[in-house]
Amino acid sequence: MTNPWENLLAADNHLEEDPTASVDVAEEGVFLKSNLEITLRNGEEVRHFPVYRTIINVNPLRFSVLNGQVHFQSSQPVEHRREMVISGVLNVGETLSWDGGQVSLHDRSGQVKASLECFTDPFYLRIWALTGEELRIGRPGKRKNEVELSHPTVSREHAILRWEGGTPRLLCQGPSWVEGNPVGPEGVVLKDGALLQLSDLLFQFRMLSEPQPAGRLQVTSLGSFQVRVDGELITEKAWRTQSVRWMMARLALAWGRPVSVEMLLEEFWPEMLEDKSRNNLNYSISTLRQVLRAPDSVLRATGSVQLAPGFLGSHDVVELQRALKAEDWARAVELYGVYLPGCYANWALELRSQLEQQTLEGGLRLLEQRSDVALASKLLAIDPTSQPACLALLRAHLERNNPAEAVRAFERFRDHYVAEVGLPPVGELVTVYEQARNALE
Repeated sequence: MTNPWENLLAADNHLEEDPTASVDVAEEGVFLKSNLEITLRNGEEVRHFPVYRTIINVNPLRFSVLNGQVHFQSSQPVEHRREMVISGVLNVGETLSWDGGQVSLHDRSGQVKASLECFTDPFYLRIWALTGEELRIGRPGKRKNEVELSHPTVSREHAILRWEGGTPRLLCQGPSWVEGNPVGPEGVVLKDGALLQLSDLLFQFRMLSEPQPAGRLQVTSLGSFQVRVDGELITEKAWRTQSVRWMMARLALAWGRPVSVEMLLEEFWPEMLEDKSRNNLNYSISTLRQVLRAPDSVLRATGSVQLAPGFLGSHDVVELQRALKAEDWARAVELYGVYLPGCYANWALELRSQLEQQTLEGGLRLLEQRSDVALASKLLAIDPTSQPACLALLRAHLERNNPAEAVRAFERFRDHYVAEVGLPPVGELVTVYEQARNALE
């Protein structure tokens, strides 16, 4: 057998169809380290697509990973957050649905340790997610192999990848090389990015664990409230009390800026004696530090409390506020979700109303510049009683020569508007509706 490094195998345009083959060879993007996984359910079929590349095609969807977010585009409308869209951002735990299919995004942090990517036919660009303390590699046979390679040059018990105290070691019974050097009986420790060849198949090994970044905290407050530290989701049970959970949300709203202790006492325990309310605040801060697994994550001064600036990573509310301030209306509408659902404190209700109004106004300004069915539909999802949004939707349908959709959209809006407002819609909206009806006759 020739030395594997004399002539690296050139890849062609063949990709074996397989649940782990998550990329289109013609447009595969670049490799990235990720613990995310896209799950496709189509009838009884379930397929898994590890998010190890910046571009992933799952018909009818195309996913692209940008700045840690999974963006999607669809060739047909899909349901996302209870509205029909063709593009947006898919967060962990969310689902996209269409007739006959469903896609969801999952975080496999703590389960997947590394990945193995092949650069040789018939497995070109196939990526295996490596889990567990020991993985067996070989051709199908009596031994169950976690990485199964149906290839004539691979033996049935070709190799074992074993973690020893967190260090991956490759032990081989069949001919193998790592970085051009033969693997001996004692095996070889694999480093991140190592190239290894098992007989005629060339692979690259990637560790998925990264050094801890400066910004360790990721917070989602739009549409749902989720907190991650170093990529690991804080469970509902970990918060212990609802007050601790909402205290985290309140400090995250300030995002590294100090919040007055007196303000927190007034917002959380307005009718309680001061000594007791201060005890509650001390308990909340102490518990929050434990939940975040970092004693220095919450800073306490004499008269203020704040999240440590060096602990911060990302917060979707901060991104939305920046988009609104920059008048990037398209980005604002894409990011928008109901702020902190389930929290009815005054500070949360006020911001919820403010973000809704600002996003709606910005989106309507954007609709004045362009006709867009998806954008108008999103604005109606934000405010189902917005006559300007409904008017823009009807006009967009008519411009696309689709009066039937315009009629249906108006009638849905009218029924909801009457139920909420107690009066029927009037003015130009009704005139455009009549135009749509006349176009059907």
